[in-house]
Amino acid sequence: MDQRDKYCDEYIQNVVSRKDYIKVREALHAGESVMPADKRDFDDKQSTINHYQAIKDRVDQFRQENRHHLGSIFAASGERVKASVTMPSIQNPECDIDWALLEVLHHRMGDNDIFGLGPNRGIPLHMQLWGSVQYCLPPGLSVYKCVQDANNTEGIYHGLLTAHVSHELINGIIIPKCTWAHTITGLMTSNSCQAGFWVPGESGAVVTDKVRNVLGFLIGGNERSPVSYFTHVDDLFDDGKQVTGAVEVRLMQKL
Repeated sequence: MDQRDKYCDEYIQNVVSRKDYIKVREALHAGESVMPADKRDFDDKQSTINHYQAIKDRVDQFRQENRHHLGSIFAASGERVKASVTMPSIQNPECDIDWALLEVLHHRMGDNDIFGLGPNRGIPLHMQLWGSVQYCLPPGLSVYKCVQDANNTEGIYHGLLTAHVSHELINGIIIPKCTWAHTITGLMTSNSCQAGFWVPGESGAVVTDKVRNVLGFLIGGNERSPVSYFTHVDDLFDDGKQVTGAVEVRLMQKL
């Protein structure tokens, strides 16, 4: 059972075990009248139960049809640190790397469609990723996060900063390792606060520019500041070539 199934089950069980819910349900089943306020509350609870049950049913169907299997792993970096090829202004820079190359099953092959922020807030909806970035990233560049749940956000490229995303084991003690990362800050909100760009659970999300060039992939953020970190796509591709021996690594494009 995954986290979504567990959450849905816990919510449903919590509601159906409530005494007020059981009382109204039994009264309705027996054909008895109930107070209008109690009936409205019951209907709201039942509607929410149906919603979570529908989610569970979709997940179950997804598993039964074997659509949860993405493919076989061909190669992977593991979570580690490598010399960066995208930070010429830094002496001997190291960046965080974590990628996997999969042989994707045909029925799971996508077309690189992404959900944008809409025509009034950056990239239009349902655009297709075009290719990897072919220019040096200037501070102040508008960037966009693309994730599956449509929680897309817009931010500003903030240049290079040190990060403590990785850890190393020294004499049995886990110690944060200092690396360099490309960074993003969120936009200013209406109350003059800086919004976050990344939230926990979104590592691996695609970072693009306004014309759908892929800049890199999120690796984390600083919970004490609005700074988010991402690994440049060229660093990922460079590492992929070193690990696999491939002559070229690029984004799949569909015409």
